[in-house]
Amino acid sequence: GEENRMKSLVTTLALAAGLVAAVTALSPPGSAQEKPAAAIEELGARYKKAFDAGDADAFAACFARRGEYVTRDGTAYRGRSAIAALARGFFEEVPGATVTAPKRDLRVLSVASAVEEGVATVRRADGTIHSRGRYSVVFTREENRWVVARFRGNDVRPSDLSAREHLEPLAWLVGEWM
Repeated sequence: GEENRMKSLVTTLALAAGLVAAVTALSPPGSAQEKPAAAIEELGARYKKAFDAGDADAFAACFARRGEYVTRDGTAYRGRSAIAALARGFFEEVPGATVTAPKRDLRVLSVASAVEEGVATVRRADGTIHSRGRYSVVFTREENRWVVARFRGNDVRPSDLSAREHLEPLAWLVGEWM
């Protein structure tokens, strides 16, 4: 129902933030791709800062004017104002959320396009996991700067998780029983 749809939207929004923490320069020094990778890394830093601060407008500003955000259930939000509204709803529902994305792959395709895929984890303010999932991002240049052209959230695969992450939902079992 509506609650599951909202939860899916919120989780997917959170996964978008994964690209923020995920961006890293992967090209060897002096390569033709070095500058795009560095610029995308800077975009990632702005994206993460906006997400972690709960700043919906700054988050949406990382997208192209007609950028697209596609949730895990396939719902597409087009344009910065729609993306900002989605982000605002998430930040109100999960205040103080932070994101990490240690598993990622950035491929600079040309001087004006790049693709990134990875796994992101969003934690609540108390450090517990809110959501985790795979994502893919298409970056492009718009008005002489790198922006997110399209973000798509996907479900996480069991192989994406470490042994510790598989057991984390059982953490409540730890403690004194007698």
